[in-house]
Amino acid sequence: MRGENNPKWKGGRNADENGRVAVYAPGHPDARMGGGKYILEYRLIAAKKIGRHLTSNEIVHHIDGDVTNNAPENLQVMTQTEHASLHALERHAADRLNTTHC
Repeated sequence: MRGENNPKWKGGRNADENGRVAVYAPGHPDARMGGGKYILEYRLIAAKKIGRHLTSNEIVHHIDGDVTNNAPENLQVMTQTEHASLHALERHAADRLNTTHC
């Protein structure tokens, strides 16, 4: 038995060790996990928020840093380059705060 008919069915939601939730969405163009049957929940929510599917180059950034907080207002779509730049700026700012001055 598969899907909802399987006694081990958990509603089509699975969380990984970091708390990221994948949802059962066979046939969805962005479903790449679990043999193309699951998609990360935050990618679905972000796509709905912006009104289109995300491209393969787009990242969903969790504004508060909590990957389990998939509230639409906490999600920001950006390119991989923009995302890397954002985190580099955050690291630089943190380094400056940790530097002591005479």
